[in-house]
Amino acid sequence: MKKFLILFLLSNLVLAQVEEIKYEVIYKSKFSEFALNKFKEDKRTNINREDFLQKTQNPKPSYYTLTNDKKSSKLVYESSINNEQNSNLEVNIKPFGSGPIYKFSSKDSINSYTEYPILGKNIFTKKELQKLIWTKINNDSIILNFNTRQYKAENQDATYTIWVTNQLPNNLGISDLFFQDGFILKIKITKKPTQVFDYEIIEAYPLSIKTKKVKNYKELELRNINIYSELQIKDMYKNFNSTPIQ
Repeated sequence: MKKFLILFLLSNLVLAQVEEIKYEVIYKSKFSEFALNKFKEDKRTNINREDFLQKTQNPKPSYYTLTNDKKSSKLVYESSINNEQNSNLEVNIKPFGSGPIYKFSSKDSINSYTEYPILGKNIFTKKELQKLIWTKINNDSIILNFNTRQYKAENQDATYTIWVTNQLPNNLGISDLFFQDGFILKIKITKKPTQVFDYEIIEAYPLSIKTKKVKNYKELELRNINIYSELQIKDMYKNFNSTPIQ
């Protein structure tokens, strides 16, 4: 009996409790007249142009999983959910990249780290999180039983609206934004017009959250990872005869 109790306690020591949030991400855009004219002039492709424009500007939702252990978070694109079936033209828009993307609440809270699987090595890029000046909006709401506050900010690229809760760890929420006064649970990004797009809108909404225990869970150790620039990683993919990063 005593031996069984010791084994039970030891087995629980290797379990870590994490929170897993499933996200649906909606992407909508509209090409500019300049981009449409260039597209019409391009005679090199045989794809159905109307189909391409529709699926690129209004693709099906994409899905992500955000896992946090109170000290760090990991955002992963769920490719298995996003495969289009019975379609000659597949358009996968990944507004938050393919991941995994890691963020930290204290160790290095001003950066995010994106992992790339190249020859089984721990290869990462490092990106500084955006720091914006936020204005609180008097439009508090409840999302998945979490009390949230709404904020808005703007820079030269986009307008950001976020829904923040203090019931989850600070600065570990979805997005590449630095926010130490809460957890970004929901976000809407409205990008400003460019030469290619009249507008792009990205909205990430949490569908569900659950607490689970993970066996042999390991936190990312920053001191043990290799940091490369995006250009270096593109060259690696090219040298390894793999598909370059889009």
